[in-house]
Amino acid sequence: MRYAKGVLCQIRGGGVNWVDCEKCEEKYKFRCFPPPLLEYLYALAKEDGEELGDYTVTELLDCARKINIMKRDGFYINPENVYEAWKGLISHEIMAKWTKPIGETYIEQRFKVEYQGLTITFQPDRVDFNKDTGNVYDFKFVRDLPTFKKPYKHHALQLNLYKFFLNLLGKPIKNMYIIYMTTRAMDVYKIEELPSDAIQNLIYERVVLHKKNVPVLFNDQENWRCRYCEVLPTCVFELLKEGYNLNLKLK
Repeated sequence: MRYAKGVLCQIRGGGVNWVDCEKCEEKYKFRCFPPPLLEYLYALAKEDGEELGDYTVTELLDCARKINIMKRDGFYINPENVYEAWKGLISHEIMAKWTKPIGETYIEQRFKVEYQGLTITFQPDRVDFNKDTGNVYDFKFVRDLPTFKKPYKHHALQLNLYKFFLNLLGKPIKNMYIIYMTTRAMDVYKIEELPSDAIQNLIYERVVLHKKNVPVLFNDQENWRCRYCEVLPTCVFELLKEGYNLNLKLK
């Protein structure tokens, strides 16, 4: 929720900043955010702005243009996206808390690491350490389970980055798991470890993309992100202004 400056109000229409939203007397009317959720989002946005360093792992793997626009202009949270995330949040709380602990356990613990002059933060859903090795878990609430019995690529990269940075912090990770959940089923995937040099190259490439403000609009494997992007209109407008000939197909 970093850089969020308010919500897209379904009663008034358009973006409403946090202060005006908090003062609104129509909070309990039809289609409004539940007030406890609003308070949670506001607290989360404020906390995230203070604690997340130069990049989070999620930001590094996200569209560089999107993150840079959010950083520059802020953005308004889309209610539809939040309601999907809310279901995931509930699932996270249950799975992370009630999975049987193994040794030393961290649940949604935020970690911070200094890496090549950058402060990187990340927050795995669950990390277990038993003696000298550990396991890291991520719980994903999705609409559909992955096909071909393979985890989604960006999720596998996310877990590998968690492992890499945890190792730098002196917390060696042996196994990585993603638990996918839908409203009807769930599946568990053990993630294949990438070589350390591949991870270092990935971090370097992602930082370069962010510094160059590169969008993912032209990458058929990545442009699904645009469908859920809160700053897509601004991004498209600026790309057209920069002379790009867009033929955007959102998968």
